[in-house]
Amino acid sequence: MSTVADTNSPRGADTARSASSKYKLSFFGALRSESLKFRTLVSSWVLMIVTAVIMIGFAALSAFQAKDYADQMHEAMTGGKKIPEYYLQLGDPSEFARQAVDSGYVFGYIILGAMAVVFIASEFGTKSVISTLTASPRRGMVYVAKTVQITVVAAIVAIVSGVLAWAVTQWVLSTSDMDITFKLFEEQTLMNILGLIVVFVLTAWMGVGLGAIIRNNAGAIVILVVLLFILPLLLMPFQWEWVRDFQNYIPSALAANLTNPVEPMKDPKYVESGVWYAVWSLVPLILGYFSFTQRDPK
Repeated sequence: MSTVADTNSPRGADTARSASSKYKLSFFGALRSESLKFRTLVSSWVLMIVTAVIMIGFAALSAFQAKDYADQMHEAMTGGKKIPEYYLQLGDPSEFARQAVDSGYVFGYIILGAMAVVFIASEFGTKSVISTLTASPRRGMVYVAKTVQITVVAAIVAIVSGVLAWAVTQWVLSTSDMDITFKLFEEQTLMNILGLIVVFVLTAWMGVGLGAIIRNNAGAIVILVVLLFILPLLLMPFQWEWVRDFQNYIPSALAANLTNPVEPMKDPKYVESGVWYAVWSLVPLILGYFSFTQRDPK
C-alpha cells in the first residue's frame, strides 16, 4: 500500500497545504533571524563600539575647546586679558559648547553606513544569502527585515552615543569658570540628538541599498564614502552659482544642518534638510530592493 498522500484529492491537497503553511516563515520570524545574524557578527559590534567611542571622544575634545574659550572670555571680562582672534569667530561660548554633542557625527555616520553595507553585502560575498533565501524564499520580506533591523540598531546607537556624548560634555564644561553647561531635556539638546537619530538612520538605509546593489563590501563602502565625504571636496574648486546651490543639498551639508543644535538661518532648514537627505537615502534603498528581489543571488 502506498503511503504517499494523493495531492489530487481534496484531503491530500489540504494535507500538503497544511504542511507547507506550518513551516512558512513569517515576517517576525525573518526579523528574528536577521537580528540573530546581526548579533553574531563581530564586525557589527566592533563598528558600533567604534562609532560610540568616536562620538564621545570628539564631544570631549570639542567640550575642552569650548571650556578654554569660555575661560579666555571670563579672563577678558574680569582681568582685561585679550581674547585670541580665532576664538572671536566662534560667537557665544554657551552656543558653541552645544555643538560638542554631535561634533563627531562626520565620522560616526560614515562608520554606521559602512556597518549597514557589511550587514547585507557580506552575505553575497560568503554566498550565505543562498541559505537565507532558501529558508525564506520571499526576498522582499527578507530585505525589509534587514532594513528594519539596521534601522533599530542605528537609532539605538544614535541615542546611546548622543546621551553619552552629552554626559561627557557636561563633565568637561562644569569645570569652566563660566556656566556653559546645558540640560539633556532642553529643546536644543533634544533637537540635537533627534537630528543625530535621523542622520544615522537615513545613512544606514543608504548603506543597505548600496550593499544590495553593489553586493561587495569594498565597492559599496567606497561609493558611500564618496557621497558622504569626498563629494564636497570634488565640488569645492567650482564656483558656478548652480554648483554653490547644489552644495547646500548634498548629504554632508544636509547632515550638518540636521545635527546643528541651532536651526540654520537660510534654506534648507531642518524639515527641508531631512526631506532631501531622505531622498538621497531612499533612492539607493529602493533600487537595492529591486536588486535584491530580482537579480540572481549567486
